[in-house]
Amino acid sequence: MNTTPFSLRIFVTDGDPDGLHIVDRSNWVGKALVFPRALLPHVIV
Repeated sequence: MNTTPFSLRIFVTDGDPDGLHIVDRSNWVGKALVFPRALLPHVIV
């Protein structure tokens, strides 16, 4: 198990805590999108 500490940065794109979030982990090249299923047609363009 990897027990190296890391930080997460969460960007709330429109200021709505229930909306789209972009998550960035330190020392990681990827990004994650987190959003409710209802926003899928608006996120996938």
